[in-house]
Amino acid sequence: MRVMMLSWEYPPRIVGGISPHVHDLSQQLQAKGIEVHVVTKATPAAPDEETQPSGVQIHRVHLAETPNDFLHEIQLLSGGLCERLAAAQDADLTSVSAYHA
Repeated sequence: MRVMMLSWEYPPRIVGGISPHVHDLSQQLQAKGIEVHVVTKATPAAPDEETQPSGVQIHRVHLAETPNDFLHEIQLLSGGLCERLAAAQDADLTSVSAYHA
């Protein structure tokens, strides 16, 4: 099984509680033998593409322009995340609301 997680923040970018939650969930899924890809916003503090020691693969998306507010930022990021999803040619895109281990 492969899982692609989309999140507007992921370490080292931590703004609130989403970042640690997505990080912990991705690590736990990977430890169970599930291939995990996280698509998130780019940050100068981390590479655009990264495979963590656990095997979780991180893909960071750059915004097409500088946002003027939070809603604009999320709109731009959503477009970038969709482009990244479209580029994942061999991805199974299944909507899942929750994963229960």
